[in-house]
Amino acid sequence: MDHTSKRIRFRMSTTSSGLRLLIKGWREILIVALLFIPTTAFCQAPAPDLEGLKNRLAKLENEVQAIRSAITSIETKTAPAVESAPEVHSKVRPVEPASQVPLPSVVHIGAATDTRETINQVEVGATRINNESLDPARRGYFKLPLTDTLIQINGFVKSDLFIDTNYAGAYSGAYVPSLFPSSPQPHSVNSSVVMKASRLALTILQPASAKTVKGYFEVDALGSTSGTSIRIRHIYAQYLNILGGQTWSAFGDPDVFPNTLEFEGPPGIIGLRNPQIRYTQAINAKHSIGFSVENPGTDTPANTPFGTPTGTSTRPDLVAFYRLETPHGHIQSAFISRSVGGVVAGTSQSNLRQHLNGYGASLSGAFAFGRNKGESIVAQAVIGKGISNYYNDNFGLGSDVGFSANN
Repeated sequence: MDHTSKRIRFRMSTTSSGLRLLIKGWREILIVALLFIPTTAFCQAPAPDLEGLKNRLAKLENEVQAIRSAITSIETKTAPAVESAPEVHSKVRPVEPASQVPLPSVVHIGAATDTRETINQVEVGATRINNESLDPARRGYFKLPLTDTLIQINGFVKSDLFIDTNYAGAYSGAYVPSLFPSSPQPHSVNSSVVMKASRLALTILQPASAKTVKGYFEVDALGSTSGTSIRIRHIYAQYLNILGGQTWSAFGDPDVFPNTLEFEGPPGIIGLRNPQIRYTQAINAKHSIGFSVENPGTDTPANTPFGTPTGTSTRPDLVAFYRLETPHGHIQSAFISRSVGGVVAGTSQSNLRQHLNGYGASLSGAFAFGRNKGESIVAQAVIGKGISNYYNDNFGLGSDVGFSANN
């Protein structure tokens, strides 16, 4: 149908799925309607078979699962072998946890030794069998970056106030009986505040062949009788039970030091820290033996009519020791053999060139008692000749050897 004013043309078309009506104009094109009329709309759908649909769904799910299994099996058989990544060499080592350093089990330290503590912490620097520790948990250690090395830094600051109502001796900050004047002295009160007892210690643990090498370094400020200067107390290394360096002499027993207000401990106790090479052999958990080769250090008189003598020795000091360790305490015995003598420099007349054999024995022990074994009794007995430089606070008396003008 045509109309002259609008020039509108209608086109009608039908399909099997519905009726589409398009209206096209001279100036515009409009989509008027799109209708879809299902052919089944005019007939009633049959009632669905619910059980049948469920059965079909179950069969489909089984088929899908079987297909997935088959695909997985094929992929597994045809997957290419994964080549191992090439080894990359790097100078930077990954940081491993501190547990990689072997932790020795505590077998040869009895409960009484482990729990006993002293004010001056003398037991801290003592050597132990197999580098066993009084603190097996190794608290306070940190790992050196890019290494397996464990490091611990500890110590304390201690200030002492001394008021001496009758001044005796010239050792500032300590009471040293060997320096007490032997002649009458004027009465005088003396006061001092010192920090010589302050201490700094460094412990280094390095794994080696499933064992641990221990290095220990300890200093205090007691290096001068009148002032304050650094003094090396310990510096040693120990692998297994072989030790080299300076530490407590094997002739003494650091585990029997009593608690005293005076930092250096009681006079007469074996308290020498000596350069040495030591070996210890554990027989079992309770018994151990060992020996050490130590610096002699003969103590000679301060002066003679012919000059100042110098101590000499024909050989190092030889020490053998035995220790019994129990949960209630320990007993330690030691024997020493040494050569003592000396020479007056600058003269060939009346000297100490004749050397004598010194010897000695010590027996010490500590035993816990009281509530929770919190108290202890300590004791030490020493006998011998020519061993005075091993005694605490006994230096400068020339007690190892004497001077004879007939020699």
